[in-house]
Amino acid sequence: MLDALTLMQKPGHNSEVSFYELYMKSGINARIPKMYFGEKFSDTCSQGLLILEDVGSDCAVSKPFEILSVDEIKQVLKLLAALNAFSLKNPEYTKIGEQTMASVMTYFAEKNILGTLLKSSTLGDERLTELYNKLMEYESVLKDLSVFETVAAECGLPSMLVHGDLWSSNVMWKKNVDGTRNLAGIVDWQLKNSFLKLYAHAMAQVLPVFGTLAEADIKARFPDRKDEFIAAMKRKTKGLLEDILINLKKNYLVQN
Repeated sequence: MLDALTLMQKPGHNSEVSFYELYMKSGINARIPKMYFGEKFSDTCSQGLLILEDVGSDCAVSKPFEILSVDEIKQVLKLLAALNAFSLKNPEYTKIGEQTMASVMTYFAEKNILGTLLKSSTLGDERLTELYNKLMEYESVLKDLSVFETVAAECGLPSMLVHGDLWSSNVMWKKNVDGTRNLAGIVDWQLKNSFLKLYAHAMAQVLPVFGTLAEADIKARFPDRKDEFIAAMKRKTKGLLEDILINLKKNYLVQN
């Protein structure tokens, strides 16, 4: 896993800087933080830099066990639609990205990480387990990463810019007094060439829906063990971001 992440780090960062440079001059009105300074990895720069607008201390991401409302999902989709529309009108910008999804996912396919993720998502539910078993009948097809590079052309569809890593921890919300939430910003725009294609675009659009696990669903599915499940999830996710930052400082920033 570390090898795969190391491989993606520099091109991923450089793609993100390219995106923010594009966004700042595009005129797109979207909930995307402004970039104040960005520097790419290069032969003369061993430490990539990215300084973004602070969207506010009252903003937060969804917890892994929270779910998004229909209105919240619409807010995310409207932002993505604005980006999609811009790239369709300006196809030259779809060249952003230094690596393809196929090259990135090769490591994960070889290590069977996809199968492990799918199986872990069943949560012991018989219906989901049945679906997992059905999906794994097509395991060889799922691991055919060339589809990421060819599906749009085969379907006669144009490429478009989309988010390259859209999940709950990259979407920030600002909570209102009545409990509803407004989209505060979407970050981590590490666009990849293949994410300009239809299949991955569709995946990116639905991830805000399925990227969070609903507390209400847990209560309904496991009424006798709901408190145990919820407490375990809160315990496992508490301090996760802080741990990641500490390890980054120890293992990377200090060495470089």
